[in-house]
Amino acid sequence: MIEINIRKTIKEIVQEIVPDNKLLAIGLTGSYANNSYDETSDVDILCITCNIASSDHIIIRDKYYVINIVDENYINELFRHSNLHISEIHGYSYMKIIYERERGFLDNIITHARDKIGSQQYETTKAKEEFIAWLEEVQKAISGYKSNDHNKMLQGIHGLSFGMFNTLKYYYNIIPITDNEFFDKIVSFNDFTRALKKTSLLAFGLVEVSGIKERIENGFQVFKAVSSKIYPSLSKREKEYLDLLAGKIDNLI
Repeated sequence: MIEINIRKTIKEIVQEIVPDNKLLAIGLTGSYANNSYDETSDVDILCITCNIASSDHIIIRDKYYVINIVDENYINELFRHSNLHISEIHGYSYMKIIYERERGFLDNIITHARDKIGSQQYETTKAKEEFIAWLEEVQKAISGYKSNDHNKMLQGIHGLSFGMFNTLKYYYNIIPITDNEFFDKIVSFNDFTRALKKTSLLAFGLVEVSGIKERIENGFQVFKAVSSKIYPSLSKREKEYLDLLAGKIDNLI
């Protein structure tokens, strides 16, 4: 791990954006909070204010400082609908305190986040929605591949990679601590062989491919492997959906 003292820099950057009388707390999140950073990592900052909220600010000062400015209402809503925001809440569970106007303010948020993570069960309805969305995107990939429609293939590749992860996340409570863990979580959960891991790298676009069709073809293989893994946990109707798409893929490749 690289050594860097960023606390003072973070406070200075935030003060350039948020007036002191509106500032409630500053927390360090992401890879710098859980010590998984390297020389290319962003510095992710949560800034909580009285009544100011804005989109992420990216400021370059030797490094990228990504500042998410939110108000207290945002935090309250986040925890109220925790099943929809579990990954973000998970990031708060290991947050490091940079500044707080009132002592214990961020500690309460961190504790609340840890409690939510410990007891969180994803709602069945959300899992079903993600499952259907996943299969719809896979169908786009199949249709695009069959008709050589690159636009449909580009849309469908999302379902063969990131859409698949969202399905696994909601069915099996898989939560990446950082974005860098996204691919590793997929491989680890599915217990992929070395050959299938290489196939996954191609599907996710993490290694160079000859074109979109090659990426789609590898995505189909990953789809079938993941489908086989989760098959026993699905309802009869869901299994029928997967069988239908798997049959279409077998007829294509």
